[in-house]
Amino acid sequence: VAEKNALVRLTARISPFLTELAESGHITATDRAVAGQLARRLRDDLVSRANASWLDGLAAGRPMVVMDPENRADTMNAAQKTAMTGLITAILETPGSESKSILIELRGQENGATAVGVSMDLALPEGRRTMHLAPYYLSLKTAFDGLSWSEGRLMNMSFEAPPVDRGASP
Repeated sequence: VAEKNALVRLTARISPFLTELAESGHITATDRAVAGQLARRLRDDLVSRANASWLDGLAAGRPMVVMDPENRADTMNAAQKTAMTGLITAILETPGSESKSILIELRGQENGATAVGVSMDLALPEGRRTMHLAPYYLSLKTAFDGLSWSEGRLMNMSFEAPPVDRGASP
């Protein structure tokens, strides 16, 4: 939503600027500088949108950080994306939680697999947290390999997406 609003604001600046130039028929040095600045901002926005994964889109406007330098989120299959989306939604909607923030980190492994780490800061009693997140844990367990879960003030999950067969679609 925030990214969309930024594009709307940028477009709102570009349209009147171009209209004014067309009506005046004269371009000044200041106009060239403004045009260059607007073009850079638009290019930066388009490049960042093109490089964003589905997980980056899910994180937009939410209290979560995605670290995925190799854009591995886009190699996940539908079941893996669904399981991750369910977990993230459950964490963010955990009833009675005082503080919610999520860090998701994806890293490539030598065997071609993707290691996934999810850290959550949840101020909620362990029993209630476990009961609320258990169904999502089971979904993750069916979609990923090597799932582990550690409890405490900072809860961590780690798992691995098997290597993607480049001949098949993710």
